[in-house]
Amino acid sequence: MRRLRHALAVSLILFLALAVSGCGRDRPLCEYADGLVKDARLTEAANAYAAAQRGGEGRCADAGADKVADLRRDVTKKVAAGRAALAAGDKTKARSAYEAALAVDRGDETARTELLLLGQATPAPPVPTLVVQVVPAKRDRPSVFTWAALATAVATAIVNAALLVLWRRWVAAIDRRVGASRRTVDTVDHRINDVERQATATDRRVDMAGERIDRTDAAVAALDRKVTESAPTARQLSALDARVSAADGQIMAASTRVDGLAAEAAALRDSIDRSQRTLLRLIRSAAARGGRAVAHEEFVRPEDA
Repeated sequence: MRRLRHALAVSLILFLALAVSGCGRDRPLCEYADGLVKDARLTEAANAYAAAQRGGEGRCADAGADKVADLRRDVTKKVAAGRAALAAGDKTKARSAYEAALAVDRGDETARTELLLLGQATPAPPVPTLVVQVVPAKRDRPSVFTWAALATAVATAIVNAALLVLWRRWVAAIDRRVGASRRTVDTVDHRINDVERQATATDRRVDMAGERIDRTDAAVAALDRKVTESAPTARQLSALDARVSAADGQIMAASTRVDGLAAEAAALRDSIDRSQRTLLRLIRSAAARGGRAVAHEEFVRPEDA
């Protein structure tokens, strides 16, 4: 890369040297014509620029000729504005327009004549000058500078060709790197898209879990309210349990009493049974002695008949 930059710098320096050598020629006619333009002598400046074009002074002559043409059009417009003002009866404005035209071109006869008709003194017209063009003698053989410039141009062309080849290779390598980078970027983009999709799915799951947690919290809150509301009922249940326990004690006492009464009833029944058997024996013994036998069926049991 450094060698490429160095070669480009050398090529640029050689090109500038050639440009300077080609553009460093004298331009006496152009400079003389420029002075005439500043002195408001457009006719003579046009002749000088034409001589410079014939002398091969290049772009300065063409640009100067175009500039003179523009200035002449400007002078024509100023003269036309002066005539329009004079036709409208405004002599002051017409005089100003004619003076402005002469300030650009002292040799304009129309503006000078109109000012004289208005009674305005005008400066003397410029004295025409003759432009003499000196044509240098042709040389039969090219100079050493020409050969040096030609050699420099050839060397510059060779260096530029070599630099162009190196530049193309470098650009091709960069293109390959850019293509690889793009493929890498595409792969990374795909991965990022996959991660984003996974993150979206995870977010949805988190949202669903959050909704479940919210519903669970609501259910727990409702259960807490029910527990809070059922606190008096729990106290009532405790009192009822105490009452039930007391009733159980009373039932047990009653059961004990019933058991005692049952035992007394059984004893009484045994006593009655004994009394009945005794009475039956007495009746039987009386019958056996020949007395009147009285049968009392209510006292005779089937097993004793």
